[in-house]
Amino acid sequence: MAKKCLWLLFVVLFLVTGIEGVSRESAITLQNNEYTNILVSISPEVSASSTLVATIKTTFTKASAILYQATNHRAVFRDVTILVPSTWPTDPSYTAATTQVFSNSDIVFVPPPAPAPPQSNPGAGQLAGSSATPRRVDVASTKAFAGCGLPGIRITMATDLLTNRALTPTFGAPVQFCDDDQSNSSTAHNYEAPSHHNLRCGHRSTWAVISESSDFNNGNNPPRPGLSTTPVFTVVQAPKTRRLVVAIDTSSIMAVNEKLREVHQAATTVQRENTSPDVDVVVTSFGGGDEDPLAAATPTTTPTSADFSL
Repeated sequence: MAKKCLWLLFVVLFLVTGIEGVSRESAITLQNNEYTNILVSISPEVSASSTLVATIKTTFTKASAILYQATNHRAVFRDVTILVPSTWPTDPSYTAATTQVFSNSDIVFVPPPAPAPPQSNPGAGQLAGSSATPRRVDVASTKAFAGCGLPGIRITMATDLLTNRALTPTFGAPVQFCDDDQSNSSTAHNYEAPSHHNLRCGHRSTWAVISESSDFNNGNNPPRPGLSTTPVFTVVQAPKTRRLVVAIDTSSIMAVNEKLREVHQAATTVQRENTSPDVDVVVTSFGGGDEDPLAAATPTTTPTSADFSL
């Protein structure tokens, strides 16, 4: 995989690690120069492919090395979890997903968009010297509403970004962030360029914006030479059945005004309306008092009417 594709992967990842502004809370943390708890999900619309999983691993491994160089030895990708859809066949190498859910993904891989309809007059109106291959702007995107330097929602990437070399010219291939050092023409930020970055970020360089984040400001995560850049990968599979947990308070307060009877009726309704074979219902109870009620919870794994007898 060329560095041109790898670059986009970790540049935008910097913008999804926080929870400020209009953003989505992420479990990603940067401690001791290592990004952990990165959740990468594959859309259920993507066909099962062990090659895709392997390519994601290879991409992150190469991107981690570039990230380490681009941040001057201040960050690597350490812990990456790949969530595959429940619709994929089971695989001995997959473990069951626990807390990982699709809606909490930091990066989502989706199918490539449908090809554009053929032109009736190919080449008509094409500028001299331009490529016959249209520029793809739909292979990767990040929804961000909080402003410059603040986290986005998540990254969405088309799978062909990793496999189609024809797309690599769409993206640049730098191995350093643009900074304020005007003596180095290869990384010096162009303050006068009419770019979205300059417009939204007050003409500050990319590294100036990133270095103000909590990951790096005030001397956080200083350079750490000799750090391994190889991530640890875990592949988990979404459950093929939905899980529904009903927690019932059986403490003495529930005897007031027949609250316990109302809870029994509600629990019975939950059971009756969730009898589909793709739904697992688990009932737990807790007694309250001075102890933690959840510590005394007693799970029931067979969702029958007997489970709701109080």
